[in-house]
Amino acid sequence: MYADLVDPPGAEGRKLSLVRYTIAPGAKLVPHVHPGVQMARIESGTLTYTIESGTALVRRAGSTTDEPETGPTTITLEAGDAVIEQDNMVHFGENRSSKELVIIAALLTKDGMKLAEPVTTTSAPD
Repeated sequence: MYADLVDPPGAEGRKLSLVRYTIAPGAKLVPHVHPGVQMARIESGTLTYTIESGTALVRRAGSTTDEPETGPTTITLEAGDAVIEQDNMVHFGENRSSKELVIIAALLTKDGMKLAEPVTTTSAPD
């Protein structure tokens, strides 16, 4: 599921996108960056989340406090957890479980850019 709005009120030159990602069991995304900001919440399943460089803000289910996570690091995000990713933060996720993973995200990105751009890294943890 995907919807977007170009030049939303208060954010000229940007695109606001709402996305529902479904990640199959065993799938691993490539390292990438978002040309803007992504706010995401784990709807169901477990995300193994690797930050190669940069800092994400993580809010655990039931908490009211954001915790910074700075790369390189790998953490686990469960249903109800949320993460905010800043421009040019290199990261990737994988579904190491046997169940489908669903993530709901809002992205505010630069007009004319893809929602995510793959990056070449020297090492991606397995």
